[in-house]
Amino acid sequence: MERLRGGFSLPEQLEATLGLPLIAIVPDVSFRALQKRRKGKAAIIFNASIDKLRGQMRALGEGRPKLVMVTSALPKDGKSFFAASFARNAAAAGWRVLLVDCDFGCPVISKTFGLPSAPGLNEILAGDLLGDTWSVMHEPAPRLNVITAGRTNHDPQEQLASRSMSAFLVAVRKRYDLIVLDTPPVLPVADALVLAPQVDATLMIVRWEKTPRTAARDALRLLYESRANVMGAIMTRVNRRTAAISTGRMSFAFSHYEGYHIDRAARS
Repeated sequence: MERLRGGFSLPEQLEATLGLPLIAIVPDVSFRALQKRRKGKAAIIFNASIDKLRGQMRALGEGRPKLVMVTSALPKDGKSFFAASFARNAAAAGWRVLLVDCDFGCPVISKTFGLPSAPGLNEILAGDLLGDTWSVMHEPAPRLNVITAGRTNHDPQEQLASRSMSAFLVAVRKRYDLIVLDTPPVLPVADALVLAPQVDATLMIVRWEKTPRTAARDALRLLYESRANVMGAIMTRVNRRTAAISTGRMSFAFSHYEGYHIDRAARS
């Protein structure tokens, strides 16, 4: 039955097919649920998954990636939601974080945080801003800055490949502990591929049981050909009830160690 399915159901299956480590498994939960002061079980497990990923990065010490690109093979795999959640989690832990919406074709970061869509990155790269470039910064949470995509009136691929984008990344690298770039999916457009050589690490988002295996393989091949340093895969929108009764690694984060998760949520 597993072979007949088009997507990935199990961590072992994903790693065997893509040759990537699966570094996070996150349940299906809304961003609004994550923002509530009194968090439900799914939100607690979600935050614990992001905590673990942040811990893996922290363990790399001085060599940990600072400029991280989040992408996927296809739309609706959950990349923007994960990018926003990861940035928010790191900021809550005390990191200075910048989240940048580089998906000019389908920008959603502004809606996620309830921010005005423009001006944003497009205006920075086009040189259409008067005065301080940093005036486009938003701070929806302490230590978290967000730059939206802005209004697109230029070719997105050329803008992301421009010297202005390279200079922008050099500038923000000096100011933050972590910069998260939400980029378009790899197969529909090449926007993420032109950014790949400039970032420290790429996180590949794979939607549980939905992202076709062939699509994930093709996207990964294109990333490697673009000299991307793919740190690992993130499995998103997992049904926690199904995962909890499964065997092996899938069940560990969903049916074990709940006391640790709840205790951390109570302190945060």
